[in-house]
Amino acid sequence: MLNARLYRACWIVALVALVIAPLTLRSPASLPEPDVPTQFDGTSALLGAQELATLAPERLPGSVGDRQAADWMRNQLAQVTAGRVGGGAKGVKSQRFVARTGFETRELENIYVVERGTGDAATRVRDRAIILVVAPRDTPPGARGGTSGSALLVELAKRATTTAHSRPIYFVSTSGSTVGSAGIRWFLNRFSDTPIAAAIVLDAPGEAPGTGLHLWMGGSDGQASIAFREIVADSASRSARVAKTGIFWSQLARYAVPQSVGDQGPIIEAGIPAVALAARAESPLPARTTEPKRERMALVGTVAQAAITAIDQSTGVPRPTAGILMTGKLMRPQVIRLALLMLLMPILVMAVDVAARLRREGIFLGRGMRALRWRLVAPVVALATGPFLAMAGLLPEGAAGKPPLPGLLSFGVAQIAGIVTVAACGPLIWRLTRGRVAKAEALPPTDSASALIVLAVLLLVTWWLVPYGLILALPAAHAAIVASMARERWQLAALGLCGLLPFLLVAGVIGAMIDRGLLYSSWYLAATTLSGTRGWLGPLLAVLIAVCVWIVAAPAFHIRRPSTTSRSPKGRAAAERDRPG
Repeated sequence: MLNARLYRACWIVALVALVIAPLTLRSPASLPEPDVPTQFDGTSALLGAQELATLAPERLPGSVGDRQAADWMRNQLAQVTAGRVGGGAKGVKSQRFVARTGFETRELENIYVVERGTGDAATRVRDRAIILVVAPRDTPPGARGGTSGSALLVELAKRATTTAHSRPIYFVSTSGSTVGSAGIRWFLNRFSDTPIAAAIVLDAPGEAPGTGLHLWMGGSDGQASIAFREIVADSASRSARVAKTGIFWSQLARYAVPQSVGDQGPIIEAGIPAVALAARAESPLPARTTEPKRERMALVGTVAQAAITAIDQSTGVPRPTAGILMTGKLMRPQVIRLALLMLLMPILVMAVDVAARLRREGIFLGRGMRALRWRLVAPVVALATGPFLAMAGLLPEGAAGKPPLPGLLSFGVAQIAGIVTVAACGPLIWRLTRGRVAKAEALPPTDSASALIVLAVLLLVTWWLVPYGLILALPAAHAAIVASMARERWQLAALGLCGLLPFLLVAGVIGAMIDRGLLYSSWYLAATTLSGTRGWLGPLLAVLIAVCVWIVAAPAFHIRRPSTTSRSPKGRAAAERDRPG
């Protein structure tokens, strides 16, 4: 039986560390304010957005509308560079590439121009890291609008030709933003040797009334441009109402299961500070959007120009981090990792204590470990079938290797067949391996001890490799340990709910991002995980941890209500002595 007193003592130490953690909060870094306040005329940008909307209202990646929008952007940027040597059409660069979505191949194109540092201003910075200004050009299925970003990109490029700036500025119109952000990923791959100071992404920022502005800072790999976002927010607050960052728990959920739908995601994943200016919270472009207004275009253009100027005049921009923003202050990732280790400590101590006690009693864990190994085979094989089923079309395949947007993810007979196949693989493999499990199976306490030791090792590996994965794993692990000490059925039900709460939180946060309900977002997370678009390390650790958690908690389900005769002290002592685990 586990040492409950030792477990509680470890929690005291962990809670002290959690109380100290908020005391380490610090204010994010800042950049110098621009020399001259910038003003932006939104009339030209509005006319450009209306022209593009009329020419190509729908611009699915690789479609006729997307190609028409690319030609429009090429002509507009050619006019920007027409007045310089080697300008005009020759000054506009193009990147043609191919992206795959399921069984379909799409031919896509990025369009960009480069504005070099001008005059003596180019000598004011110590490095020559460039500034990226990015505007996604394509739209998801069924969506119209989203032209304000492209129009603002053109106007910002025009302004760059008439103002002094220290750093080179790359103005990039990307395609494939709704296909795993394929366009910006291709661009970053081709310019991997070019140092980039920071990036501003314009993701339909004009399609909204009023002065509200959202700043997306989330990456696609568990990083975020928190400090850079606060810098842009501080500058933008002079003319716009900047939406607040997510609450503490939603930020943790985003780190536990990284998800981004904007072009800022791959940029941050590359270690480059980036922020997307948008008229909505981070989500795919909706089917219906508000028509841009001149005042709105002027507001967003002013914010973007101020951010570009601040980056241009700085000597360094804070890099992306995995910290948490609380009350406007930053909790450093090192502190969060230490806090997670403290929460893991009670489990590590219990595993060491159980191993030491069994060793003193001369009980060996060999058979328990062999049984656990065979128990892990079935779920691991079921997980491994997912990518093959995705290639066969039974599960949704990734968009350019990344989780697809919900509009690209169908749910029909094929997907149901894929789920049934994955669900059937586990029991089938279990039937083939249960004989070996029965042969190696030891007494329940030894099985639970083996699972607890392996669980502690897996959690420690998770903390080292994907620390925010503990946000999902730790509540379930602690619930399993407490369940082994439970005496009533209602306690088991409450502990099971506590173990599931983080998964419900993540499903809710992702559901809000993709504009879907809890059930659909749960299916979306399961399907994209099984298909392999979220990588293999996190899902594999999750499966292994889940099996160990179940074995640790399993003896608790043998609880029997004490009979009337066993309510005497002697009967209770006998029941306690015979109780498993």
